[in-house]
Amino acid sequence: FTLDETTQGESLMNSFASRLKDISSIKVGGKAAFGKRIQFSIEYLLELRKNKWQKKLFKEQAKTKAAVRDEFDREARQHGRGNATDSMFSVQTVGVRPAYIDDIANQKKRTKTDTGPQKVKFDQAYVKKICQYFGEEKDGESLQTDWAKAQPSDKETKQGVEWLLETGFDDDKKADIVAVTLAELMKRRLVPWDTLKECFSASLSGLPELKMDAPHCDVMVHCLVARLLMLENFNQVVLKPIQNFVSHNENRELGWSLLLGIIKKLKAEKANDIVKKALSISEFASCAATARNTTVSDAKKLLESA
Repeated sequence: FTLDETTQGESLMNSFASRLKDISSIKVGGKAAFGKRIQFSIEYLLELRKNKWQKKLFKEQAKTKAAVRDEFDREARQHGRGNATDSMFSVQTVGVRPAYIDDIANQKKRTKTDTGPQKVKFDQAYVKKICQYFGEEKDGESLQTDWAKAQPSDKETKQGVEWLLETGFDDDKKADIVAVTLAELMKRRLVPWDTLKECFSASLSGLPELKMDAPHCDVMVHCLVARLLMLENFNQVVLKPIQNFVSHNENRELGWSLLLGIIKKLKAEKANDIVKKALSISEFASCAATARNTTVSDAKKLLESA
């Protein structure tokens, strides 16, 4: 019945009916290929469709007295109008779409409307995944959408930055991908500069010890600071962790190496204009002078010739 209610469905049902007629007439060795039971079933089904899927049923189900009286009154009225029906039978439409299916579908729609978009779980696996996607696609809009979809709190945002830094420091092959991702997050103002500064400071303080297990972990510093310097909205606050780091005598040699690495990374990216920008930043030049234990002017010359 439900299929016959649509044009496409009726066309399909015509094909099915035609095929059933063909099947019922098949003979093998002069005898019908299918037994009487199957033939009668096909005949019954075709007849049912011819009658618009209306099937008579015996009125055998139990009823309350009130229901019996209502039915009696209804049939009496029908007799009065000349629309008498056989009181022994009732009529049922076969193949009607069950009402509960529509109820379920409507319930799902209401549930979706009520709950709204589901919040994504902001965990380490999710942060690594969107970093990987951005590294492959370089689609800043998608990165922003994916990051915002999780609606991270300030605490979660900080944790996300820490996870990214950890990935970059642990694997130098992923350092630039992580650095580019963090730079894009800063560019789109999805992470506060102070949050990045705090996380970067914590990572930098453990760098000397980390280099014992991961000799190339300093590549992450080169990539991160270089990528941040390329931003139009670069904030010098991110250089404070380096200033604090080189202020300790035992870190000066490593600190100078980090600054040289940043300049070399910029030159490798053919960003010579950004090299000039870096050297013109007083905090950067001051870090270099402290690390090299020389004047700012001499430190700039050494970095320019790197």
